[in-house]
Amino acid sequence: MSYRQSYSETITVSGSKSYTYPASQNGGSGSVTVYIDVPINIDILVDTNPFDSSIDRAENHINLLTETVVATEIAEVAAIHEGSAQVSRSIVNGFFSYIKYDISQQISELKPFAEAKFMELVKLREACLLKKAQMTEDFNRIAERYTGIFNNLDKETSNRVKVLNQDVFNTGAQIGDLVTWSADNTLFNIATVGNMEGSNTSSML
Repeated sequence: MSYRQSYSETITVSGSKSYTYPASQNGGSGSVTVYIDVPINIDILVDTNPFDSSIDRAENHINLLTETVVATEIAEVAAIHEGSAQVSRSIVNGFFSYIKYDISQQISELKPFAEAKFMELVKLREACLLKKAQMTEDFNRIAERYTGIFNNLDKETSNRVKVLNQDVFNTGAQIGDLVTWSADNTLFNIATVGNMEGSNTSSML
């Protein structure tokens, strides 16, 4: 069954824009950093309709052939049975052996036909299995190739984002260090104030 897979991602691109403004007294110029969110949408459709159609056609052929063989065998057996019953009712016991021989002869004639049909069914089954294996191998090869392509695309996108936002990452690391240092000093100050208050309370008591 065909299926569709969609991937969506948004990357942020930054750039610097220069500007100038007219002189009220001295005039001047400057620059501003602009951030733009760029959406990326990838839609993949894996079409298995040809493979499904070939499997359906093969199954229909096998079912039709099976029904034909069964119907032929039933019709032949019914005809033989009816003929033998009519003959057995119309002849004496002396002809019973002849009727039995005739039935056996017709069964022997039908046996090669049934065996030929069975061999044909076996060949069709082998052909279907080979086709299925080939389609499975093709599908796995295509899926592996596209998986590699998209993995490389993810890595390249990640690298590009890191390169484009290197300043942001550096600033974030510096801010994180400052926050950690401030938090440690705050805890130290709180502990110092707490010790002083505890000492004062003990002295008063």
